[in-house]
Amino acid sequence: MKPFEDIAIGTLVPQQPPFRFVDRLLYCDEQCAEVEFSVPREGIFVSEGRLLAGGLVEHMAQACSAMTGYIAVYIRFLPVSFGYLGHVRSLQVRRLPQVGELLHTRVDVIEDIFGIFMAKVSVCCGDEALAEAIIKTASAAKEDITQ
Repeated sequence: MKPFEDIAIGTLVPQQPPFRFVDRLLYCDEQCAEVEFSVPREGIFVSEGRLLAGGLVEHMAQACSAMTGYIAVYIRFLPVSFGYLGHVRSLQVRRLPQVGELLHTRVDVIEDIFGIFMAKVSVCCGDEALAEAIIKTASAAKEDITQ
């Protein structure tokens, strides 16, 4: 198995800069994953020196995408599939992160069945909890991707 630090995040998530909101996969198994993201100075969802709530939600969804991409490629030996953010529930944002802050995000699987993935996602900066939500994503059918 490839060490996590050797995995290019762009091979696990379909989003590319400037719309990529995950920098690195720190850990992953079939139950949980941890990722990092450094809030950029400029870009989509950055305003007045902070990552907006929409950027936090996109980061959380891409953390799930990194996890499902890793599981597909390195555990199940399948290609990465595109997915859709299906539902965000119980979103709590305690503080919007500032430019330059390093976010550490944990994804804990609640359910993963037939292409529907649901997880509790928690975003921290250092020891401070910034946000959490229940995120549901759905994998695209092959027909959806090729059209």
